[in-house]
Amino acid sequence: MSFMPNKNSILSRLLPVVKERINFPWKRGTLWKYLHIAGFQYKRCRNQRQILIERSHIVAWRFRFLREMKKFREAKRKIIYIDETWLDSNLSFEKCWRDEKIGSAIKDSSGHRLIVVHAGSESGFVPNAVLIFKAGSATGDYHGQMNSDNLKKWIVEKLLPNIPSNSVIVMDNAAYHTKVMDPVPTKSSKKG
Repeated sequence: MSFMPNKNSILSRLLPVVKERINFPWKRGTLWKYLHIAGFQYKRCRNQRQILIERSHIVAWRFRFLREMKKFREAKRKIIYIDETWLDSNLSFEKCWRDEKIGSAIKDSSGHRLIVVHAGSESGFVPNAVLIFKAGSATGDYHGQMNSDNLKKWIVEKLLPNIPSNSVIVMDNAAYHTKVMDPVPTKSSKKG
């Protein structure tokens, strides 16, 4: 949705609170973008005012996720979180996450992008589970460099051998985290 609220909107009132609570350094447009990505949207009320609400299916997913996580924690199952990020030698940031064991970020002076895949739990990073590889292109979003085949290989070869059996793996909704085995045919599909 491309609607940008005016200065008197709820977004303008929300921004100072977010800035104070989580040290959010950006402006209203960025806050709107992140709210939209998180599933919030504006809907017209009966009195024609705009209010910010969350889509009902996103709320249902969150409640289901939280109920499942509560069950896993009560059952004392190990919860492993996985994620991917990138490191580009042409970019620099004022702050970054780092592991005290590694010491510092990898610097590649050739202008290449590295993709980093790792897993962790409340105990820290999973030993021997890091995957770092050079992306095929230094431009564009790193999600385009990662795919379901790379992820599957990493899970089978590096993650599963290094976590306890009966662990719960938590991942986000990146497109390559799921793969349709038998996709629906399209107009360009062949008869076979």
